[in-house]
Amino acid sequence: MHQILCSSGSLMGKQSAKRLDFLRQCREKLQYDGIEMLFRDDWYELKRELVQIVAAEQWNVPAFHCDKHLIQNIFKEPSSCPVKMLDLFRINCEIAAEINAKLLILHLWNGRESDFFFERQVALLPHLISISQEAGVLLTIENVICSKLDPISRMIEIEKMFPEVCFTFDTKMAAFHGQMEETYQEGFRHFWKKNVKHVHLCDYKGGIKDWEHLFPLPIGKGTIDFDHFFELLAEVNYDGDFTVESVAHNGDGTVDFYELNRMYGYIREKISQV
Repeated sequence: MHQILCSSGSLMGKQSAKRLDFLRQCREKLQYDGIEMLFRDDWYELKRELVQIVAAEQWNVPAFHCDKHLIQNIFKEPSSCPVKMLDLFRINCEIAAEINAKLLILHLWNGRESDFFFERQVALLPHLISISQEAGVLLTIENVICSKLDPISRMIEIEKMFPEVCFTFDTKMAAFHGQMEETYQEGFRHFWKKNVKHVHLCDYKGGIKDWEHLFPLPIGKGTIDFDHFFELLAEVNYDGDFTVESVAHNGDGTVDFYELNRMYGYIREKISQV
């Protein structure tokens, strides 16, 4: 059964980055099935508190998004930085396991450097897979923004080296690179049927690599044809969960719960067809 998850990152702005109680308030007003917990780089000192809250209040957290800045450590000197990064990744995996998350989302490339050091990034993948397996969570690589090539090209490269690797597919990231249509083609079908285990949903209305429009829009507020997208998922028998990464705010900056619940309702209607 598909679950509709809300990304904690879409709810918590920079000012509320450390306020776990804010997630409590949101949970009471939103009609989702669970949370995708985005672990922030300033949450390492809060890890015990996070685990205790999730356990005590029995939060449903099927997916855990690793610290987005983890892999950026590999670009720094001295050479011990990859070791430090693997240690931090291990902490992320351990927290995910403790809160009963089954799926892990990782940015294998990220930040200003993006995929310019792809060979060094992908060389770490066997270690990342091993660490996640030891923790009992499924590692998935997200099709995030590329600066040198593009996400689908990188997915193809990774899958050739590691045929069993799994991915999280993000609609906005694909649209940013003008690759939504490519994901409907026959050559990409085997990814949907075998490798894609999770989907991130948010809209986009810019052109190709239009950085000014990278903000994650609510579904229906951009140019992505989500009716067509869900038809594709029905055709390939996609059986994973969905995380809404769209950000919805009122004019005063507060969370627009009505808009978020509208999206959850739309997705729930569509996945009945998947």
